[in-house]
Amino acid sequence: MTDLSVQMNNSHRRYLDDNGMETNGDTGRRRKVSLVSTLKLGDDNVVHAITGAVDYEHEEYRGTASTITGNNPFKDNDNWGLVGQYQLTINDRIGLGGSVRHDFNQRFRDATTWPTQASYRFDFGTRLHAAGGTGVKAPTFSELFGYAPDSGYIGNPDLKPEKSTGWEVGVEQSFLEGGGRIDITYFNAKLRDKITYASLYPLPGYTYVNAAGSSPHQGVEVSANFNLPAGFKFDASYTYLDAKDDADTRLIRRPKNIGSANLV
Repeated sequence: MTDLSVQMNNSHRRYLDDNGMETNGDTGRRRKVSLVSTLKLGDDNVVHAITGAVDYEHEEYRGTASTITGNNPFKDNDNWGLVGQYQLTINDRIGLGGSVRHDFNQRFRDATTWPTQASYRFDFGTRLHAAGGTGVKAPTFSELFGYAPDSGYIGNPDLKPEKSTGWEVGVEQSFLEGGGRIDITYFNAKLRDKITYASLYPLPGYTYVNAAGSSPHQGVEVSANFNLPAGFKFDASYTYLDAKDDADTRLIRRPKNIGSANLV
């Protein structure tokens, strides 16, 4: 089975003052093309799935307001990604899998990341699962090049991508003949080269920097879904997050409690 997908996104943001004059603004474009091919082997009891994928992503950014165009010119970035994945399923009870991805990035050092996972389902509806892996997140254009000269935030083109390593373990229980499910998962991760902002004192304004050391994240996620009468379905989730830096200071913009519920 082979799938080809194309994603396109254009954005235009304008920031106006009280007189309706544009003070800041930007335009952005994102184009992504992905080709994924999967080969399945085996029988009803044992299934091997081998997947290969390649994707290309192109991003563009340009400040548009007259006050910033000269200081924030056109920027772009290209990224090629190659992915290989293997998945093994035995009797719809045992699941094992892993993948590796290599990114060729125009602006940053090439990176290789990987995730792996395993699960086992018992006859009484309990499933144990575990996973681990690494990840990379590149800085945004605003972090690299700033918003505007009068915004107070100055970009840092020397930023490095954030890197993470993490693992999780959990247990899932189904009931009501499969019409309900509850999953509890503990997760633990470390973030390195975390992008944060720092004062330019004694100069005015702020800039972005890669924080020294690592930032540990750990917590518990609980999710549940139920099939209700008349075709309705209820989903809910709650996450407790403990995110700190090396100095044991809680990280900003990392909510301690997150919850959601949906009825469809």
